[in-house]
Amino acid sequence: EKGAMIAGPPTRGVGTATAKPYAIDEASQAVVERLGALAGSDAPVLLTGEASSGKGVFARILHDESPRADGPLVVLRCAGLVDQSRIDEWLGPRGGVPAGETCRLYEARGGTLLLDEVSELPPDPQERLLDVLDTLEGDVRIVATTHLDLAARAARGAFSEALVEALKGETVEIPALRERPDDIVPLAELFAKQAGASDVRLSPGALARLRSHPWPGNVLELRNAMERAVRLSGDGE
Repeated sequence: EKGAMIAGPPTRGVGTATAKPYAIDEASQAVVERLGALAGSDAPVLLTGEASSGKGVFARILHDESPRADGPLVVLRCAGLVDQSRIDEWLGPRGGVPAGETCRLYEARGGTLLLDEVSELPPDPQERLLDVLDTLEGDVRIVATTHLDLAARAARGAFSEALVEALKGETVEIPALRERPDDIVPLAELFAKQAGASDVRLSPGALARLRSHPWPGNVLELRNAMERAVRLSGDGE
């Protein structure tokens, strides 16, 4: 989805029903098993890993495996929280949301609040988020993703130490795409179908290239590559 924040799946409609069959590499399976073990708890979970490694999809798996699966999954795209009106809409005013008023994060009550790339939050929204989390304590499951070391950023004064403490619970590292090679071709076929290829036919050369490329841009790079390939191939191989 486009835009800074969404309420719903953190990726292009890829939830548990489609994510699990494509997480077939041993490294991915280990992550899924770890998330399954954590699903029954309400403790915060921090998903770490390279940018675009699929942390949002694994966060959705955690939500859908939890007792809160029937509740909402509200996703805050932290990198896009720069416009003042959006900050007010999602986090409320500085100093906390007044009694009787609300903000968009309150929509996560009874479900899961996913803070996507939380390390990208500017300082003022960090403080406002802390205020909101205080009022939501016990009402939501907090899941955050980051491609940066939050503790190291806090040590440099670039991130709130109090917010690091609020997000500290269980940490799960999501492997980069190159570290789960058996996921690459199934994901490529999925992205080709989503791009409009009714019959996905990968040539031997394409398969070899998919498997040998290091994918520094991770899942996003793979998805973009397959969308481009579908446009170029038309109805062909």
